[in-house]
Amino acid sequence: MAASGSTSKRSRFSRAKARSPRPVGVGPLAAVRAMSFAFHTQTLPGGEAGPADFSVDFTVKAPFYFYRQRQTTRLDHWRPAGG
Repeated sequence: MAASGSTSKRSRFSRAKARSPRPVGVGPLAAVRAMSFAFHTQTLPGGEAGPADFSVDFTVKAPFYFYRQRQTTRLDHWRPAGG
């Protein structure tokens, strides 16, 4: 999944996805209702493996309170150290 207009190829050879099977209590009245995680790798210019992107998504629910957070991080433009 290269950015639009980019000529680089992102070869994904490893991925992991997970999801919470049931709510998890985080206090006397609150619970994490849903949580998911995804991670993908890519081949770096030197041929080694490196992270491509990862995301975390979770929802917390309590009486009179609802919170949802989604974070997605994409890692591009790898350069050799010192370069």
